[in-house]
Amino acid sequence: MKDLIDMSLNINNLDLKKESKIEFLFEGIKNGEFKTDKDARAAIFGSENCTAYYSELKGKLRDALVDAAIMNSNQGSEANKAFAKASKYYLAALHFYRAGSRIAGHELSKKACNIARKYNFTQLHFLASNEIAHHYGAIEGDTREFNFFLKEAHTSFENLQSEVMARLSYLEIAHKHANSRSLKKNLLPIIDEKVKQIQSIPHANTFSFVIYYYNIQAFKHSILRDFEGMILLCDEALLKLKAIKAKPYIGYFAFKVKKLMAFISLSEYGLAQKELDDCLRLAPKGSYNWALALVYKAILGFYSNNLEQTAEAIGHARKLYNKLPENVRDQWLVIEAFLDFLKGRNVKMGKLLNQVDLFSRDKQGANIPVIILEAISLLKSGKKGGLIDKAEAYKQYAHRNLRGETTIRSNLFMKMLLQIPAGRFKREVVERRVKQYQARLSSHDIEAIEVEMVPYEALWEKVLELLD
Repeated sequence: MKDLIDMSLNINNLDLKKESKIEFLFEGIKNGEFKTDKDARAAIFGSENCTAYYSELKGKLRDALVDAAIMNSNQGSEANKAFAKASKYYLAALHFYRAGSRIAGHELSKKACNIARKYNFTQLHFLASNEIAHHYGAIEGDTREFNFFLKEAHTSFENLQSEVMARLSYLEIAHKHANSRSLKKNLLPIIDEKVKQIQSIPHANTFSFVIYYYNIQAFKHSILRDFEGMILLCDEALLKLKAIKAKPYIGYFAFKVKKLMAFISLSEYGLAQKELDDCLRLAPKGSYNWALALVYKAILGFYSNNLEQTAEAIGHARKLYNKLPENVRDQWLVIEAFLDFLKGRNVKMGKLLNQVDLFSRDKQGANIPVIILEAISLLKSGKKGGLIDKAEAYKQYAHRNLRGETTIRSNLFMKMLLQIPAGRFKREVVERRVKQYQARLSSHDIEAIEVEMVPYEALWEKVLELLD
């Protein structure tokens, strides 16, 4: 069901028979009515045991969504349209080759090759140039054309090797980074070794190579909290991308986002705003990446104390809720809750707490914003007993999930919140008890703005206003 939900988010319309079971299934998934197979099966077939029929229905819907995705593949950016066209030419060429129509296959391969060369579609460039070299070398015996396309095949193969090495190295480091609960600085020698290996082989600055090669190095700056170094690295990557004649916007977007995050962490909010404006301009309005840029617009509003900007971002995001994955919608609920608190409004936690399992499957402390909001909500609504009852659970959560080097500030802030019931909700007592944690908090750089959406120092000042 998860794949159907994800696919349905990106397909607006399907040519399905009106009032049919398959249309009912599609509309139910798209409108968020069906979250599980159990829900959908019960709504469509009632109490009947129709597991086989339901599986068949899902298969038909999946095929319809795939067909629609292929039909829509020639939409979007120039690079997306070019890739769709080149892929169709190459697939058609293979069909004609197998049917014995080598002339048709050869001409289509050349069309695919020309597009792939222009747009740095390295894998497709290698496949198509290899077929063309075979045609001129083994079929026609045209030495000049054979040598030209043989060289293209060799060059694109070398480029493909470097891209694959960069991609696999990136994936290995990304996996270790995401799943490491030990010191992430242990990854630094691995990153250095991977960069050295990649530099040792012939490579060209193709789009994919630049993306993965510089993202590998970005891990190092992220681990070291070297925000100035991150900005310089991104500028270098952006220059490399600029030299590539035709490329998807996503490359520019990815490094612009990294610069945006670095500038926020350095409190350079004016420079962060410039990067944000570029991100919103680059991403197609209404797309997933445009919605991602809105998240950073909201966070930048929190950090720069421009709450109207945060409210504006929320207003735009609300129009996209039905198209966003559930975890992203939850993120917006968190943003809205923080804005409500900072604006002095009641924090509506019910829906968010129902959707987020706070104390399980949270290896990296990703749920800390929700836990902070829950504690704040209890405090603001005067439920002191509720906060006292939750204190031990919060303490255990922090002990299990916030001990790593990437959650130091969150751990300190949680300890500050725990001093509220320990200090009997008396501001003077609490302020005295948190001094040691405040000093340590100010000595550590912000670790992840997606987790620390509101600077803890600013949030604490608002929390103090709720004490006796």
